[in-house]
Amino acid sequence: MRSFVSLNGKKSCLTSIRKGEKSPFVQVGYLAKLNQGRSKLITFSLITFTVLFPSFVPSSLLDRANGSPLGGSLNTEIQMKAALTSASSLNVLPSNLVVELSAVGSDYVGSNINRGCEVGALDANPIQHRPSDAICSFGDTRSRTTLVLFGDSQANMWLPTFDAMGKQDHVKIVLYSREACQMASVDTWNNFSLDGSKGCSAFRRWALARIAILKPTYIVLAFYQDDDHVSFDHRVISRSQYGSSLAVTLHALRLASKNVLFMGKIPFPTTDPKICASVNPNALRQCGVHRRLALSAATEAQMKSVSSLEHSSYIDLMHFVCTSSFCPVVINNTIAYTDQWHLARHYMAEIQNLAITEIHFLGIR
Repeated sequence: MRSFVSLNGKKSCLTSIRKGEKSPFVQVGYLAKLNQGRSKLITFSLITFTVLFPSFVPSSLLDRANGSPLGGSLNTEIQMKAALTSASSLNVLPSNLVVELSAVGSDYVGSNINRGCEVGALDANPIQHRPSDAICSFGDTRSRTTLVLFGDSQANMWLPTFDAMGKQDHVKIVLYSREACQMASVDTWNNFSLDGSKGCSAFRRWALARIAILKPTYIVLAFYQDDDHVSFDHRVISRSQYGSSLAVTLHALRLASKNVLFMGKIPFPTTDPKICASVNPNALRQCGVHRRLALSAATEAQMKSVSSLEHSSYIDLMHFVCTSSFCPVVINNTIAYTDQWHLARHYMAEIQNLAITEIHFLGIR
């Protein structure tokens, strides 16, 4: 298993220190400025780092009764690989799911997660309806170090992870999120309504202006990266035009902060995983998807290329959900998806420690 990320324009391969084994979690190379601006390639073992620095495991995930990670969280590369390998051959729905199927679809519902800071997809006046930055601040809200989490419902999906990281690292997290809203600087149809589509463009322009004033220490961009796009009047937006428009957004974010992280795309199952699992409890593998079909290679290549050209970091998320060949829907007795477009909140908690560790090594801490 191999994953590439872009570190402020520099590509780095995440590999294991064990001979013959390649993994995104055990070791990561990154450029660090040392000795008055000179750069060296430095390599750390994430497993060793986690052992030496137990604060990487947020206390919110620990079971107070026995100190074990809540729900058997996947805290090491070995656990992650073993869980994915086991899940890829699983064909019968486990009877001891961490969260029952009936509860999975509601795990992001309600303002208790984001305090109403994610504006709805149909809202034609998102700027007026989005609460203040004070309400939409998470993590350590008293910190002078600020991280902006900017995007669509994917940003909301990542909010619990960054909230935990912010509390741990004393970073204030400010959420700017609009459902079903492409973050490339081009007017796109949001698959719901014309007013909602126009509201998305207005929200994106407003949020970019707000972020420019805020000048946060860090910016994380997270949104669902569709393969095809159309304009308000349903004309096809070419891949090159979309790429150029995404570069405009990333350039604006880089003007606001030198530390911009672009979250990659999660796999796209061909059917709703929760519904598929409930209908096919004894044929679970057919609910998963082969990795080559789970993500458009052309879309992924474009996201990485634009990120590199705009000197932003890019994190490949596929290794959190897939083996080298297959993406299962039940991992570690946890339904991994709340729908086709989002990982389930409880699975996000399973991978939270590893995700935070990788985010740390990309310079966001």
